[in-house]
Amino acid sequence: RTGRTRVRAPGQNRSASRVAVSGTSLTGMRVNDRFPVFTSGAGYPDLFVADASLFEVGSQGARGAGFFGNDWSVAAGEFAWR
Repeated sequence: RTGRTRVRAPGQNRSASRVAVSGTSLTGMRVNDRFPVFTSGAGYPDLFVADASLFEVGSQGARGAGFFGNDWSVAAGEFAWR
């Protein structure tokens, strides 16, 4: 039961991006409710994974987060996993 948010550039178009917000269950979708990803100026990582314990233990419920590289690759990015 996790909530996930991901941002990715579509193909070679550098002036646009795609956002996927999903959960693996109803509880996972509720985790996503806590993150207003479409708020201007919000500083969220490109990838964020959390589980339902986020409601009880705060940031300890985060499973991983990170940023893709400038070429949108995982190899050139920076990620941290718990």
